[in-house]
Amino acid sequence: MRLAGIALALIFLLAGAETVHGAPLPGITRHLLLEVWINGQDRKLIAEVTDQDGRLLIAPNELTEIGIRHASRDVGTDGFIDLSNLPGTTATLDEANQILRIEAPNERLIPQTVDMQPPEAALHKASAGTGLILDYDSVATAMNRGNALSAGLSLQATGFTPWGALTGTAFGTTGGGQNQFIRLDTALEIDDQNSLRQWLIGDAVSGGLIWSRPVRFVGVHVGTDFSLEPNLVTQPLPQFFGQTTVPTNVDVFIDAAKVLETPVQPGPFEIRNLPVVTGGGTADVVMRDELGREFTQSVPYYTAPQLLTPGLFDYSFDFGALRRGYGVRSFDYANVVGEATARYGLSDILTLESHIEASQGVWLGGVGGVLAVPPYGLIEASLAGSHTNGRYGSLLYAAMQSETSPINLFASYTQTSEYYADVGSIDALAPARQRLQAGLGISMDAYGSLAFSWIDVRNRASSRTQLATASYSLSLGGGLYLGVTGVDDVQNGNLSAEAFISIPLGGGTYLGGSVSSQPSTTTTMASLTHPANPDGGWGYGAQLSAGNGETAEADATWVEDHGRLDAGVATARGQTAARLGASGSLILMDGSLYASHTSNDAFALVQTGTPGVEIYRENRPIARSGPDGEALVPDLNAYEDNHLSVEPRDYPMSVVVTDPDRIVVPRRHSGVSVDFAPADVHAALVTVRLEDGSFPMAGTEVRIDGRKQPLVIGNRGQLFIEHLTVPLSARIALEAHWCRFKIVPPTQSETDEIPRLPPVTCRVEADDDHAP
Repeated sequence: MRLAGIALALIFLLAGAETVHGAPLPGITRHLLLEVWINGQDRKLIAEVTDQDGRLLIAPNELTEIGIRHASRDVGTDGFIDLSNLPGTTATLDEANQILRIEAPNERLIPQTVDMQPPEAALHKASAGTGLILDYDSVATAMNRGNALSAGLSLQATGFTPWGALTGTAFGTTGGGQNQFIRLDTALEIDDQNSLRQWLIGDAVSGGLIWSRPVRFVGVHVGTDFSLEPNLVTQPLPQFFGQTTVPTNVDVFIDAAKVLETPVQPGPFEIRNLPVVTGGGTADVVMRDELGREFTQSVPYYTAPQLLTPGLFDYSFDFGALRRGYGVRSFDYANVVGEATARYGLSDILTLESHIEASQGVWLGGVGGVLAVPPYGLIEASLAGSHTNGRYGSLLYAAMQSETSPINLFASYTQTSEYYADVGSIDALAPARQRLQAGLGISMDAYGSLAFSWIDVRNRASSRTQLATASYSLSLGGGLYLGVTGVDDVQNGNLSAEAFISIPLGGGTYLGGSVSSQPSTTTTMASLTHPANPDGGWGYGAQLSAGNGETAEADATWVEDHGRLDAGVATARGQTAARLGASGSLILMDGSLYASHTSNDAFALVQTGTPGVEIYRENRPIARSGPDGEALVPDLNAYEDNHLSVEPRDYPMSVVVTDPDRIVVPRRHSGVSVDFAPADVHAALVTVRLEDGSFPMAGTEVRIDGRKQPLVIGNRGQLFIEHLTVPLSARIALEAHWCRFKIVPPTQSETDEIPRLPPVTCRVEADDDHAP
């Protein structure tokens, strides 16, 4: 006690030695943790400040965190900022209340930020196993005239590994004494999710801009692939900047809907990534201060997929040999080709673009940009020049669009000079000399919508196409839908029109009808359709038409887990044709072969360890494990989080399922293996009694010798042991002593129930007869 008193006296003596009548002594350095008040407002922050001979020093990062700007010249040689020398700012130490009071102009304050874009979820790295997918689609047709028979088969084979996938496509036909089998594409795809980059080695289609023409080639393609991060927002979202001198509540309204309500402290603030849809409009920001004064400011915006977020770069490079005779010949390549395309988001309203391409005798390059004019619309413009066989050509492209409810407008115009040519001109027609497209859409809400369009194309051979279209559609609710459309071929003087209606009959069945008028005939058609559920079931349809000859057709579809069957029959002008088709996928992975109606984008091979276990996707039953405890779950979304789970109650009671929920992120065109099979555990229940026959109190901890994690006694002495393979010794801490008991593993149980062991007694032993 004497030593403790001396130590306490020394502590008080040393603390008091730092001040004389409340003032710091010269040469004393104090490290303080202080509340921060800026311009008279509590920022609810704590800052670490050093008081050195009355000078208040703070680390640069600490000053930034409390919301004060600084320049590199404000940092002293010791690495700290002297608040008394910070231009335009005064700092006072309120020692009695342990507060750092700072007065600073708005230009010195870092704006408070409210980001309305949801925080990015943790990016789960995509994965893939090793296996093979064979997608097939076959059809056979028979006609009653001439006993004509024909058949066709299209195939896509994909071999996938954890680092890439090799895909090949082909089709074959037979009939009429002719047989052919044509290879289409073969390519190795490697996706780099970290850099959002895709590599294609083999057959590919070149990238480009809206005014350029893609070509098929064999070689190497490398470029940005934003689909590798589906949650990435690539187009700029509007922002708002403001400032206030008093605490204020801020509300944000978009199309009369409140999307944000938040308080802001005095000073500058910004609201980022206002959640708007594609198109234009105005966001209203309402600021209401503590005195009830209200100020409203409007923020015009316009956003579209053609725009890139500032600083975002999109590119593609292509190099190889041009493909010729695609779909006619399997291997026909000639002329080396190289192309490059780049897009860069310069600001919220401006995206720059460029494209170059070259092949044998053809050189082309162009630049352009996309400019948003909030809230009215978007303007695109590009210029390109070409050089072919000593002749120069030029291209001018301009476009505009405006999506401001209830009116949507679009127009584009392309003009090329006489000798303009691109790489696509080598084996195909040169681009049109002039192309004009324009359209107008009007939404009238409950009264339907109107649409008009005009197309005017002048080709190199002086031929001209002029088409005018108009349509009206109306949804009457409950799935009832009707519409009218008309097309006028101005050059040929042909006018056609069609009126149609769709009537729901319930259960996914629709009755349809239409009347169409052509220059030479009028056709009336009636149909009945019931589409098949893509997850499985029957679908059917029938159609009758009268006009230029009567026709009738009927078809049926059956979709089940292992494939899809289609059958149909049609008759017209005394001729009858029948069709029978089958499609699906064969999947080989981890030594298991599965047949499925589709592989689609990606799939999972799920091991449950037990037959008959229901597997859920996004909490919806999607598959059930077979006799081998496995099941195939198709139609997963590549590079996205897919939630798969099993129900522990589907397992025997003696089985412990430790992880029934998984997030699965597969690669494109591949599969992943998901193992839900429970570990080989040996659970048991035992009843523990004390020596007087009573039960230990519920919640009492049980210490197992050799195990760190204690167990807990349940009601009436029940003790559950998850894994019991060898005899265990355990003890319980009672009020004044320990008691000990032993548990012996059960014999092999032939039932699915958790074995219940004979009761055991916890006995006080001589060496444990002391307080725990």
